[in-house]
Amino acid sequence: MLDQDRPEVYFAQRLAHLSPVPAPKTYFADYSSASTNFLIITERIEFASEEVHPPGTAGSAVLAPFAIERVYDKFMDHLIGSDPAEYYQAAAHACGRLVGWYKTDAFVGGELNERFPFPLRTAPDGTPSPMLPMLAKFAVTCRCLFADESVCDKGYQAQLAEEITDICAHRGSICKYLHSNADYIAYSHANANIDNAYWWRDDAGKLQCGFIDFGGYSAAPVTTLLATGIFSAEPEVGHFLSCAPSALNHPSPAPPLATPFPFPPLAGPIGVSQAGGRNLSSIHRRLRGDGRAGVQLERIPLANGPRACPCDGRQCWSCTDGV
Repeated sequence: MLDQDRPEVYFAQRLAHLSPVPAPKTYFADYSSASTNFLIITERIEFASEEVHPPGTAGSAVLAPFAIERVYDKFMDHLIGSDPAEYYQAAAHACGRLVGWYKTDAFVGGELNERFPFPLRTAPDGTPSPMLPMLAKFAVTCRCLFADESVCDKGYQAQLAEEITDICAHRGSICKYLHSNADYIAYSHANANIDNAYWWRDDAGKLQCGFIDFGGYSAAPVTTLLATGIFSAEPEVGHFLSCAPSALNHPSPAPPLATPFPFPPLAGPIGVSQAGGRNLSSIHRRLRGDGRAGVQLERIPLANGPRACPCDGRQCWSCTDGV
């Protein structure tokens, strides 16, 4: 769990108090490399009880401004009581602020580049998941769980299996494209679903959120970071996808993919070692023309010697160097 629990401890120690997205105040955080045990103590979030904010009731109908709404669960958007898309859009805005924080803040970029994982991906093969037949069986066995029983139709399932197989054949090209430009790579919350956030409305009634559970905080394509935050959404909020790019306020969105994908299949690991962490104009990039790894992003070294901490003299974990 080195790349899951340790990043959460580091984030609580060194960055939570600086985050542009609210996070619970850290009182203690430490991690044992020997045992992999860890402990984080934070302030308590005053979630509304279900007696005060019943499931299925909009928070705005029963709570005062700035009161924290009740705890929400994944895959239970029908109990929110208001438009779920509003929540996913607010979470996407919060992820966008974390992306911009990494790209523009030199101190934060250095901390993330130095201490947080950037997992090197191997080229995915073109084989569909062996769980595909299990998915079809589940749809038939548990058809009562689906609002639209057409998912159990054999013709639909055959079409879906064919489409999945076609997409899998291009997985390597898709993965290469997503790692082909420094602008596409960032650090953000790795699981920004509705249950890993706390929610309130301001005086104007606008929905706001903070994040909890920063486990696995690491670099990934921005599209991946968005996808991991909306996979638990109900199907009817799928239209949210159309507004996700604008939610990030990205100045230079990725160009549309041509059909078929213009990249040859990957033959080896993707050669992206580190991205961002400074102003975009100062990111050092080096193209590799071997057709296997796309763009290699040179790691930006930290300045030698002690760094000034932006906490302005507060006794934060950054000042004491954490673990």
